[in-house]
Amino acid sequence: MLHMRIKVRKNAKLPLKICKGSVKFRLELARQYNNEFFNSICNKFENNLIDKDIFSQNLSSINNNKIKFNLKESNEFDSCLGCVEAVFDKKNKNKIVSYDIYIPISQDNKICLEDADTFMH
Repeated sequence: MLHMRIKVRKNAKLPLKICKGSVKFRLELARQYNNEFFNSICNKFENNLIDKDIFSQNLSSINNNKIKFNLKESNEFDSCLGCVEAVFDKKNKNKIVSYDIYIPISQDNKICLEDADTFMH
């Protein structure tokens, strides 16, 4: 059983041009992305570990690279298991250019299955 401890910063929301619609529609879109991502990586875990690059490539392919993600080691950022933070344009502070996903990553660039539940938040 997976247990989630996720912290999502208030400014880490997908752009409205990608997730327009009612609350119900946005929730369904999030479920769809989660299901697609899970199905794309579920058979790529070996001994409950997945390579960071494979994890990242599959995450980017789910949204056809419309949204840029950077996977970073969570221990560098926060004491929680993981979190997501928006990265803003240096000139236009209101424009989000990418998202940093902080997640535990081992020294050999692996992500544990138990920590992978942070990915779509």
